[in-house]
Amino acid sequence: MSRLIHVSTVQPDHKLELEDVRRSAVFIAQRWGMKPEVLHRIIANAKVEVRYSVLSIDQLLMDRTFKEANDLFIEKSVELGEKAIRKCLDQTGLGPRDIDMLITVSCTGFMIPSMDAFLIERLGMRRDCKRLPITELGCAAGAVGLSRAHEYVKAFPAARVLVLAVELPTLTFQIRDVNMAHVVSSIIFGDGVACALVAKESPTPGPRILDTRSYLFPKSERYMGFDVDSGGFHIVLDKCIPYVVRDTIADLMDGFLKDHKMSREDMRFYALHPAGKKVLQYMEERLEIKPYMTRSTWNVLRTNGNMSSASILYVLQDMMAHHAPQQGEYGAMLAFGPGFSAEMLLARWEI
Repeated sequence: MSRLIHVSTVQPDHKLELEDVRRSAVFIAQRWGMKPEVLHRIIANAKVEVRYSVLSIDQLLMDRTFKEANDLFIEKSVELGEKAIRKCLDQTGLGPRDIDMLITVSCTGFMIPSMDAFLIERLGMRRDCKRLPITELGCAAGAVGLSRAHEYVKAFPAARVLVLAVELPTLTFQIRDVNMAHVVSSIIFGDGVACALVAKESPTPGPRILDTRSYLFPKSERYMGFDVDSGGFHIVLDKCIPYVVRDTIADLMDGFLKDHKMSREDMRFYALHPAGKKVLQYMEERLEIKPYMTRSTWNVLRTNGNMSSASILYVLQDMMAHHAPQQGEYGAMLAFGPGFSAEMLLARWEI
């Protein structure tokens, strides 16, 4: 088994508050041929009060080519990724050469060689550090990264693994795309970077990962993802997603817990990916989650929005800092992503 030792987060430079987004909605509505009131209703319903971006709101509203956006993604990913790793290492008393594996996850840009190659060079990490870039699992990838880190530590108990999630979804904003999925995603998504350290033992309180489970929903390839054209990324978000989650999540969780001779009644905390208000409400309803169990998830949605794969790490950081469960309590981590897929982790809180 493995322990989540520490999570560090780094915010991009530009803080976009609710009133900034409301003001920009007037300009966007004119470009899209909508009434501003339509966007204002979506903004109010999203429950996102603050988000962060690598660009100012005025810069976000400018036209840019796919190459311009992707070049900026590469530059900012390496810059912010390095900051997050250094912060995590400083706060755990480790150096770059103490890390045995670096897992990088992102879906909001494209680069070859992958981000880890740049970071190992800049940080002075060991040349034999294992590398695992995860680039196409979307919002689920942060949880998947923790799953792969857990499995590596199980196989090599002395290993220390970093999971770095860098997501800059504001760079995928398309000022000419009036598809409603794009409209909604523009309102709930923000940029975020987080780095987690996973190892066998920890001197600080946190979750011990006990097991992981992946599930790919049948015939769901077009539920979530990106279409790519000469202008860049265009988000795909099927309206059925909240209802798919609503109708399946209880059976998925029950089956997972049954393998450990446990039930939902044994759960005392949940780290849920803050996908959006409706998805969260359905998960709480179907899993019979008490409000105190998901305070960190709702807080991250309110103060950062949906940051794709980085979100689950932000939730865990908030939980470890402000809403820590009691010694020995069991809980779960859940995230959904393209495929359409679910990633679940079972954990026990240890002090």
